[in-house]
Amino acid sequence: MRANLQVSAASPAPSEPRSTSFRSRFFARCRQHLAELLTVWLCLASGPASAADPTVAFRSSHIARLAAEIEPGTFLPFAAGLPPGIRDFSQLLAGLRPDGSSAPAIDTWTDSGQWDPRRKRAYFQGLRQSNRFLSYDAASNAWREIGLDKPNAPPRFEKFGHLYGRTALDWKRGHYYRLVGHTLHRYVIDDDRWEKFEDGPVSGYISIDWHYGLDMLVALAENRLHGFRDGRWMPLVKAAVHGYHSSARYNPKRGDMLFIGGNHSRRTVDILTADGQLVHRKDAPFAFSIRSDNLAHDPVTGNYLVLLDDRILWEYSPDLDEWRVARDMRGAFSDWPFGRHEGIVPIVIDELDIILWNHGSAARLYRHKSVFSGPEATTSLHTPEIPAGGAVGAQN
Repeated sequence: MRANLQVSAASPAPSEPRSTSFRSRFFARCRQHLAELLTVWLCLASGPASAADPTVAFRSSHIARLAAEIEPGTFLPFAAGLPPGIRDFSQLLAGLRPDGSSAPAIDTWTDSGQWDPRRKRAYFQGLRQSNRFLSYDAASNAWREIGLDKPNAPPRFEKFGHLYGRTALDWKRGHYYRLVGHTLHRYVIDDDRWEKFEDGPVSGYISIDWHYGLDMLVALAENRLHGFRDGRWMPLVKAAVHGYHSSARYNPKRGDMLFIGGNHSRRTVDILTADGQLVHRKDAPFAFSIRSDNLAHDPVTGNYLVLLDDRILWEYSPDLDEWRVARDMRGAFSDWPFGRHEGIVPIVIDELDIILWNHGSAARLYRHKSVFSGPEATTSLHTPEIPAGGAVGAQN
């Protein structure tokens, strides 16, 4: 920003004495220099600060401009810069074995991607024998890979690699979590370093997420919720959903967290409300497994979304406790852009009312068109009607 602030000096009158003329010119120069200094100060105070504000820059970012063009119920291809040496998006998501040979893509067997509304970045850690940590930055409109060659970082390779939902983001503190066995790894984003907490009470192929209402990490394992905060674990309440191959997702639009499915509770649904009550809901009309299904939420209505077997998009209204098919893409002439059994990872960007779907061949932006209408779609569930395990803090 350039401030248009100028001070002009008047020319001395012809009859003005020499000493008076010198004083006039001297003070005129002083006023001019002060004006120039004031101009520089205004530029420094307004221009750089606005440029450094990620919210201001985000409004004019590439992804924000594209989001403004998307009609409800439609997709838009999304291209962004790639790291050096990466030729396309499929190579970005490719897995590699320790010997350098190819491994399955890292975006399968998982639905866990996160958006950081403060830093305007997306985070996704994928695992199929090779573990890769990716981040999209809206300011630069580019992807980068965050190295795992630092102390306390998760291992780069596993013999059998499925990530499931074992990542979470606490964007307020700038902490990204990754569960490996009984060890919880924590990435401190702004410091670019890892910490780890060993011998935790949960492990296995489960899901975790950060519950902002309770201000803690919540994990579900063997029908029990566990919380993590300030470097320590605590048992919470029992749940109807088992945890193994289940999915869990916190919903900032509503302030609650949904748990669904898995090998030992395929149709079961629980909700951990904004005020810490665990509520059991009616069974889903389908069997859910994180192997081929994905859980997200609609940033417009706050309803939950399940992409079943890469083909059927279900929408769930917690307030009605009702599931409806939003889109069925099994027809031969469907405009659904994804193939079957390909990794599809949803990253909800609430402030743009869109979902960034990471997919093996390309990424796409999607704005959901709800099959529900009326105020019930956005009302938060604070008062439970069917208690499952009581309130968080009870040791059942």
